[in-house]
Amino acid sequence: MKKLFPLFAGLLLALFWSCGSLQAQTTTDEHDHHASWFVGGVAGFWIDSDAGKTSLEFHPELGYFLNDTWAVGLIAGYGLESHEVAGEKVLQHEVSLSPFVRYYYLHRGPFNLYVDGNVGYSYETSKVGSHQGFEVGLRPGACLDLAEGLCLCMRLGFLGYRKSFHGEETNLPSNGFGLSFTPEHLMIGLELEF
Repeated sequence: MKKLFPLFAGLLLALFWSCGSLQAQTTTDEHDHHASWFVGGVAGFWIDSDAGKTSLEFHPELGYFLNDTWAVGLIAGYGLESHEVAGEKVLQHEVSLSPFVRYYYLHRGPFNLYVDGNVGYSYETSKVGSHQGFEVGLRPGACLDLAEGLCLCMRLGFLGYRKSFHGEETNLPSNGFGLSFTPEHLMIGLELEF
């Protein structure tokens, strides 16, 4: 762990340095996000017949643009999973809240790059038991303006710390500190601005 910390600290410093240098190159004259709201989110449904598991997830997002560069928001989530334990069907409910601060560091025509800094809380319960979790970290993302007030948004990866957290990315490890940047963790959703 002592050898990994300098690597993660270096990656974090490189991210902040690149955000600052890219901000100097951005043009914001085409983006009028002054004092406006946005809603979006992701949803998922999966049946794993080999494992006898069915899952449904819904994570709506609400945010407010402070200006062309900064936004604040909240992602709320609900998940339901049905699986078998020792031949008995078990229902598991998950609820999560994750407030975030979003920094747009690049605006190029209809394409925008951002990073979300968030703190998340989750609660999970089933017949077997319940537990709580949290996360603190950064998520890079991109938005593509499809039309006036409609964006296709993508988030890929996570850099930070998690303790028993279950949120938007169900396959992301739930305990520890690290960087996860794989195609399996790509989240794609629509965002409406008004």
